[in-house]
Amino acid sequence: MEKIVVPKNTKLEIREENNLDHLNVEIEVEAGACLVYRAENKNNKIKRTAKIYADAKIIWFDINKNKSAESEIITRLVEPGARAETYGIFYGEQENQFSISHTTEHLASNTHSIMETKGVLDDKSRASIKSLIKIYSSITGCTGHERTDTLIVSRNAHIEAVPELEIGNNDVQCTHAVTTTRLSPEKLFYLEGRGLDEEEAKKMLIEAHLTGLHSLQDHQA
Repeated sequence: MEKIVVPKNTKLEIREENNLDHLNVEIEVEAGACLVYRAENKNNKIKRTAKIYADAKIIWFDINKNKSAESEIITRLVEPGARAETYGIFYGEQENQFSISHTTEHLASNTHSIMETKGVLDDKSRASIKSLIKIYSSITGCTGHERTDTLIVSRNAHIEAVPELEIGNNDVQCTHAVTTTRLSPEKLFYLEGRGLDEEEAKKMLIEAHLTGLHSLQDHQA
């Protein structure tokens, strides 16, 4: 197990690179600190947990491309003012299989979370995406938003996306949404009519689908 502590009122960026079969990381982000954590999963099974203290913030980038992986992120907002943003990206080809689980627990009032995952599945790839925002009955004044958007390129690809909210009171603002779309024949035809071949047109539409999170990564760099 690896443990990371981000001291009070500091800023830190971590880029996780390893080829271990299993990985377990525990993180504490102390009051007023900010951590940007980027991970490109190359392992079989990865679990990361974090505790975020008063007025501190964590931004996760959970990247899953072209390799099968199990990725779990659990973030606990333990003091008022704590914030967590969890962004997932997945791109599956051939017979890749992804199991991605993102959970944010609001353990203090006036805490805030965002969870957004975007992905593309081609060939016979499959993905199971689970996201959960949990706010207990005594915890008030929180916001939590979660969304999963998947572009299906192949008829043989499969997505199972399950966003969940467990809300114990009404003094919160929370939303959740899931979309699953396929490549539009009309858009492909339009791009091919302007000189692109089918593969180039498909690649452009895939990149457009992922643009928002890619731009966010660049902005946070």
